[in-house]
Amino acid sequence: MKITMIALLSVLFLGSSCKRKGPELEQAAPKEAAPEVVTPADAIVVDKLSIVGTWTSGCIKNEFGQINTFKSTNVYNENTFVINQDAGVTETDCTLDPSIKVLYEGTYVIGEALEDGFQIDMEFTKVTWTLTEAAVPAFFNDNALCGITNWETGVAQDVLSSTSCLKSKKVYDIVKIVGDKIGFGEPAGENDAMSPEGRPDKFSIEANFATKAGAAAPAAEDAAEGQDI
Repeated sequence: MKITMIALLSVLFLGSSCKRKGPELEQAAPKEAAPEVVTPADAIVVDKLSIVGTWTSGCIKNEFGQINTFKSTNVYNENTFVINQDAGVTETDCTLDPSIKVLYEGTYVIGEALEDGFQIDMEFTKVTWTLTEAAVPAFFNDNALCGITNWETGVAQDVLSSTSCLKSKKVYDIVKIVGDKIGFGEPAGENDAMSPEGRPDKFSIEANFATKAGAAAPAAEDAAEGQDI
């Protein structure tokens, strides 16, 4: 949500001067008011978007119908974030128990205002996956998921350097707030969010927007598509 403000500045000069004429002081005639100075219409002062707060979302699927997250809690401070997600690998049923708990930590910067929303650049400093009781460690080990072959239930694994489980340590995205919801871009094709040139050019569907803590999150069955973070 962009907040714009156009300032109109008017300056009025009323002057008086005194001029000595013989032994007397004569009051000079008042000067005419200076013409009104108006700030050009394109000189707009834009307040930077603040996403500080806790935002939650329910079950979100990708374009293939597979679950990206069963549940997500995103906490944004002034320039850092902590995101906790209940996630899956091949699950398609939102009523199942999540097999992975994912932790993201990092920093972010809100960039320039767009016609709809703002640019946001994020950088991960920590990413871990932890298998839950619903997971089968043998499946993860046999397939060397994230390049790791020693998966164990309940043990956090560092996947920050895994190119198969984390597409990029930096994300070049877009963001906007609509009421009590926050939405990010929908990576697709060349707009994969992995470079400034690949920044998404459209937002994810509103059903995938996260809701600010204190408001009702969308029901799991309402989320049909999702986004990779």
